[in-house]
Parts: sequence; structure tokens; C-alpha cells
Amino acid sequence: MHADDDSFVRLDLLLEWLSKQSARGLYAGYMWDGSEGRRTRPIRDPAAKSHVPVEQWPHDTYPTFASGCGFVLSHDLVETLAASAASLTFCRNGDVPVGINLSRLPAEKMSVVHVDMIRPYRPLPLFRADTIVQHYMQPEEFKQFFTNAYGGVETDKADVEREQRIAAVYDLFVNAKVMRRVSRTAQLKASAATCELCPSLPSRVCGAPRRVDRSMQAKRITIPGWLKAANHEYEDGRGDACSVAAGNPKRSERAR
Repeated sequence: MHADDDSFVRLDLLLEWLSKQSARGLYAGYMWDGSEGRRTRPIRDPAAKSHVPVEQWPHDTYPTFASGCGFVLSHDLVETLAASAASLTFCRNGDVPVGINLSRLPAEKMSVVHVDMIRPYRPLPLFRADTIVQHYMQPEEFKQFFTNAYGGVETDKADVEREQRIAAVYDLFVNAKVMRRVSRTAQLKASAATCELCPSLPSRVCGAPRRVDRSMQAKRITIPGWLKAANHEYEDGRGDACSVAAGNPKRSERAR
């Protein structure tokens, strides 16, 4: 398995998931495969961290590849890549060339599996009980994430129910394309100013620079009073703005 150093990996859930998969030809992760919501393209800006020169990859799109936040390769695929190392395509990114070079293998020898529980973005709430890999973790968040995952502290039932509602609304709005997850690159360039809609939203809820997505207003969408708008982003190379729903615990009783 490959994982970034700012990813939290739930080894218990990973091993459980792997026990149900094929031991050969497995390439699994959050797949950028061109489907709705999982599209990306080469970044040509030389100043960008993920810049890919035309000389390295002249095409406008990539073959299917797994996000570098955390992906799994079966032993036979690793051996195949190692055996052909001298002829492999090189790219500055670590995850893209894996997909490029594996795409040359016969399809019948591979099992490419998209895993939703591997998250190269920051959902709301950040902790999800089914998360196998959570990317973009801040150093101070690892201990709390571990505690949430493996216990050690008592959980308040009201807090759990509130976070479940936040997650349900977040997923609903994202799936309905009312709100969208987008480029982490834009986040790094954005100011750390607090969103004008949620100046009191604690950093632990989102932890990313926040700003209002005016497309919500353009669509005339009524946001419930117990919701706020916040921004978070993930790396897909597009650099658009985004907004997601965050809960306001003071209004949770009214939402019920």
C-alpha cells in the first residue's frame, strides 16, 4: 500500500476490506476515472506542486489512476511494474504514473476497484466511522481521529446524532450537485479568512480556508437555519470554489 504522510489509515478496516478482494491483479483506491465527480486533468502551471510538463505527458486527460492519498497494489502488479521499470513512463506526480503504466496491461489481468471509503477530501464531519483512508489531516487531528476510531472516550449521543445529520445533508447536497468538492490547489492559494456565513465555525469542523459559493444563491436554494456554508477542497487540479454543509449545534433541536 502507498499512503501520504497526511493520511490516516484505518488498518483494521483496510484488512477487513482486503479479505474480500482478489489476491491478484488488484489496483484499488479512490479512482480518478473520468466519471461524474471524479475527473481531473494534467496541470500545466509550472508554479503548481502537481505540475506535469507536456514533455512528460502530452495528452489532455489521464488513464484511470488512484489518488495518492492511499491506494493498494497486489503483489503481482508490483512485480510487474518492477520488472518493466526501465521502460516506465515518468511523471513528477507519484500516483499518476502508476495508473499510466498499469493501463498498458491487459484488462483481464487487472481488477481496478474504486473505494469510496478512501477520501482524498475533507468531508463534514471529518470523522466517518467507515473511512479507510482520510487525507489532508492536520498533525493535531491525528490523535482525535484515532480516539474516535478506536474508542477511549465516552461519546455524547446528541453529538453523534448531530454529526449523522450533518453527514446526511452533506452527502445529499454533494450528490445532488448543489455543493461540490474541488481543488485543494485553490485552497492553498486562498486566504485563511473565515467564511462570512459562518465566522464562528471552529477550525476543527473543516480546517480549511472558507468562502461563500455564490452559485448556491444563483440557484435560489434555501439552506435550513441549522446549516451554515463552509468551504473545503481537495486536489483534482481544477481550482474551483466549493461549499459544503456544516451543522450548528445550537439549532439542532429545531432541526429535529
